[in-house]
Amino acid sequence: CVYLNFGEAYLFAKYSPIKNLKVAIGTRCSLWSPVSAYLSYQAALSYLWSDRGRIGISFGRYHSFSNPTQRFPDSRLLTSKQWAIDGRIPLKDHIELVPAFYYKEEEGGLLGAVEWDLSKIIGGELTARWTGKRFNVECSNAFIRQSLMKDGDPFRGLKSLDYFLKFYGVYTMRENLSLSLAYVTRPGLFYNEIIGGTPVENTSLFSPVYASGWASAQHGAYHRIDLGISTFISMKEKGLVLYLNVNNLLDRSNERSHTFSNDFSTSYLEFYQGRMIYLGAVFQLFAD
Repeated sequence: CVYLNFGEAYLFAKYSPIKNLKVAIGTRCSLWSPVSAYLSYQAALSYLWSDRGRIGISFGRYHSFSNPTQRFPDSRLLTSKQWAIDGRIPLKDHIELVPAFYYKEEEGGLLGAVEWDLSKIIGGELTARWTGKRFNVECSNAFIRQSLMKDGDPFRGLKSLDYFLKFYGVYTMRENLSLSLAYVTRPGLFYNEIIGGTPVENTSLFSPVYASGWASAQHGAYHRIDLGISTFISMKEKGLVLYLNVNNLLDRSNERSHTFSNDFSTSYLEFYQGRMIYLGAVFQLFAD
């Protein structure tokens, strides 16, 4: 077991200098720490420019501790900086856009059993919502670009995604019966291909041997469809909700990661959850 002995102090404040503008500031500092002293902070601004329109900006600097491993037994102080901007733009009475942009820098982190000097992540997402009398639809697409720095050399990050499409729709057939459908797809994640292992001297452990090139392989594309049906049955002063949810309706085998034997001679492909069916009921007692 590994124990970390440290103390922290927190301060949080909220302020509204003018109507529809809110400001929040928070800080966290170390009182004592097993590594170096640190000061974390975060600030957020939110402005409502109409009844449905909003823009928000946030930024901050954060600290945490790494989890010790066999390869890196000492806990280290991790530092990250983040900036984000998001908003809500009403186009018509029933249509709105929700754009968002995100940037993050991390120092001293681990990825793929490698200690990186710097990790940079840039991401963006655009969501469109349409609300009707009986039909509600939400569609979004996002992208993520991760770059890594090691000894001054750049590398592509394993978390990079060219697209991340999501669709969600709900149709109310009658006042007490609704049908929902969700679809998610994205390219497979990159990973470092392991082609074998070499013994570690004076131990029973093995060290992985990677194929040439960082992020040299990629999993298959991810696809998932979920279906949901629910109905409400009124019984005077009581009510009954019946629901059926089917996750991964097509039972697609979406690749997740690889598991290896102790000497890395054999690998096993792991998958995300297959088809899952949930059937349930909720009985409600109404208050007088």
